[in-house]
Amino acid sequence: MKKITFLIVPMLLLGTLSASAEMNVGSGTSTSNSGKSTKTMYVAPNPGFIQMNDLTVQSVSSSGLPADIIAVKGALGGVEPQEGKIKPSCYRYSNEDDEHGSTSDCPPSVSSTYKIKVSAVTKLMLRDRTSANIASFGVGDKINVYGYYNSDGTIESYIVRNTSKPLVTEVVQLNNATLVSISGNTLAVVQSENNPCYYYMNGKTDKSRKCPMGNSDFSATVMKSVSTPSSLMPIWNNVRKYVVTVDSSTTILDRNRAVISLSQLKEGDTLNIYGETSDGQTISADIIRDINLPVVVSSPNTLSGTVTQVNTDGTFTMQTSEGKLVTVKNPITVGSTVKVQGIFDSVSNILSEITSIFFSGYVVSQ
Repeated sequence: MKKITFLIVPMLLLGTLSASAEMNVGSGTSTSNSGKSTKTMYVAPNPGFIQMNDLTVQSVSSSGLPADIIAVKGALGGVEPQEGKIKPSCYRYSNEDDEHGSTSDCPPSVSSTYKIKVSAVTKLMLRDRTSANIASFGVGDKINVYGYYNSDGTIESYIVRNTSKPLVTEVVQLNNATLVSISGNTLAVVQSENNPCYYYMNGKTDKSRKCPMGNSDFSATVMKSVSTPSSLMPIWNNVRKYVVTVDSSTTILDRNRAVISLSQLKEGDTLNIYGETSDGQTISADIIRDINLPVVVSSPNTLSGTVTQVNTDGTFTMQTSEGKLVTVKNPITVGSTVKVQGIFDSVSNILSEITSIFFSGYVVSQ
């Protein structure tokens, strides 16, 4: 194998797609010179020059070189902040002078991980393509790797780019997120994949971006004790999960945009959240709007039935004509002003055979 030079750099790793590669991404077809449409061919994962995108670092063996980076494959493709294009996970190159490559199945991993060998000839870069060193790579970082895939499953890296650093703070809005837990000034919220997110840049809204990825679950966050609400159990694995932090500068509004306090938010409320995120998992909230507040009082319902039980807490249970059991809360409390009509026994001071009761705006009559 010839020693690779860095004059020829994979265009895809640097974030520029060639015209031919752009045609193949996500379409499954390409057009030949004859004009016939053909299916994109995915190359078997044999040894050779490859590029792998969206790997997650699990460990780095040393703070100096040489070092081994152990990584796992993330979700297919991935969205880089401020770019917004979903990229294929793997490419194969015919030789070290091949600039564009072709989409390919990713090589098999050993024990679900990849060993990336980093040496003095490896070019290390950050997201903004500035030079980096091995100390710049840590657990949880997302990386793109270009190198030679060996038959033993290791990758001799020539370029490793850390797409997680430096952190990029972005302004995002989540709509229709459900509050599932509150702990002090921290909220755990989830959002259905059908609800929208908006990114803001230079005062303009970008609706074409994917929503922030969120956490796979809350177990590795400060909200690790969050339990799954029964109402969300059927879709829990499909919702996006975010940790939202609130501070003294956060404005909290109700549906009518009147200012309310954090203590008025309740689990189960639907929130719109506007704030900053640098990792797509935690959002520092600037504005939270609870669209369930103020509570809308519905028109009163009239039910009739037979009282089947009087409870010790003052409530009673009645059975309607349809057979439904309904618990009725007693509106009479200590301090209520009441007016009653019935037969009064002045000796025992007992009023019986009640025909009507008037209290606090309610009238109960037989």
